[in-house]
Amino acid sequence: MTRNGGVQAVKWLNGTDTAQKEVSELVSTFHSEPSCVVVSPDGKLVVVGTGEGTIHFLHTETGQEVKSLMSTGDGISGCVFLGEELLATTSFDGQVEVWDVASGCRTGHVNAHSNKITGCDVSPDKKLFATVSLDLNLKVWSAQKSTEVASLMNPSPLNCVNFDLEGQLVAVGCWDGAVRLWSWLEQKNVTTLLGHQSSVRSLSFSPCSSILCSGCLSGEVRLWSVTAAACVGSYHAHHGSTQSLNFLQGGNLLLSAGHDSVVHVWSGGLGKLSLYWEKKRYQHCNSKSAPDVEMKMKLMLCVWL
Repeated sequence: MTRNGGVQAVKWLNGTDTAQKEVSELVSTFHSEPSCVVVSPDGKLVVVGTGEGTIHFLHTETGQEVKSLMSTGDGISGCVFLGEELLATTSFDGQVEVWDVASGCRTGHVNAHSNKITGCDVSPDKKLFATVSLDLNLKVWSAQKSTEVASLMNPSPLNCVNFDLEGQLVAVGCWDGAVRLWSWLEQKNVTTLLGHQSSVRSLSFSPCSSILCSGCLSGEVRLWSVTAAACVGSYHAHHGSTQSLNFLQGGNLLLSAGHDSVVHVWSGGLGKLSLYWEKKRYQHCNSKSAPDVEMKMKLMLCVWL
């Protein structure tokens, strides 16, 4: 996203003949700075939340706005689909709202945290979602009932959260540089991964949940063995914070997006760059790695500055 109120979507252009063409387009503009973005499970909608509390639904093919909603919270800090028809949004003042996508009606509202909600994620089966906050709390919620099912206190403010494949482990990234893994069912800290020297800003479990990737404020990315609770590699991915991480193609590729307005896709050996997108510049570094539909959708997620 861009600070002037525009949303810039990244599109994949196949083949070397199109590699030098423009790979982004202005989808829409808003009166307030966009603060979060998410693609619907069917890939038909992009939802953008803004700092003034508006929620915009855009059609992915046409870029046209389908509808807009207004939150009662003090700006939208995050959004996540709980299925095809339900969207959860979080706010800067600690509220969680659940929306029926088709009707635009709010079906749930909770004063979830006493401070800014900094991250949210949905379990793979869509039955639960998790929120983290500067108030030190990780909370797990029922997606259908919008009721709290677990609340776990951490020793440091939290920035990000990610469920594992089974939905039983939840990883959180902390201000103190630690990555903590929680069993929300047992309500206990399973392990703490130490190594980052700055605040952890992004997390992603691999599809098999054996590897956890974390990115921090300095731009460093670390890969951890979940079973061994040990770092198996690290590299510097961005100039500035690594804001977002996502495994692609069954874990063969890793997408990273940074505060430096650069999107990287890493392939093969640890830290081997496959391609990157930087504003209006695109480079395919490895012609052997072909994108699939999943990657196209992931690359439509924007880097917000």
